[in-house]
Amino acid sequence: HGLSATELSPRAAIGKIQEAGGAYTAPFGKYPGTALASPRWRFSGSTSNGFNTWADPQNVRLEIEGNHPELTDVLARLGHAVSSLPANNSAFGHAHIISLEAGVLSGASEPRVSVSGTAAY
Repeated sequence: HGLSATELSPRAAIGKIQEAGGAYTAPFGKYPGTALASPRWRFSGSTSNGFNTWADPQNVRLEIEGNHPELTDVLARLGHAVSSLPANNSAFGHAHIISLEAGVLSGASEPRVSVSGTAAY
C-alpha cells in the first residue's frame, strides 16, 4: 500500500478518522451503554488472529463496524486499506465501562456478546 510504519500507526489512523468526520473516535460524554453500543473500528492484519495484527505491517487493514460507505471511501482516499464488518460483530472487542461522576457510579457491559452483564451494589 506504500504507507510507512508511522502512517500505519494507531495515532495516524485516529487522526485520519478525525479528519474524515470523527464519527469513530471515543464517544466521550455519552452514557456508558450508549458509548459501548456506538460503532467501532480496529486494525487487523491480513492473517490476524486478534493478537498478531502488526506481524506484517505492510498488510494491516482498518476495519469499520457497520455500513458507512462515505467514511470508508474517505479513509481509502487517504491511503488506508479499509473494509467493513457487519454491525454488532464480536470481533470489535468485549468492553465494559464503569464511570464515576459526581460520586455516582454507572456502568455497562458489552452488547456484542451473548454472555455479559453489569452488576451494582
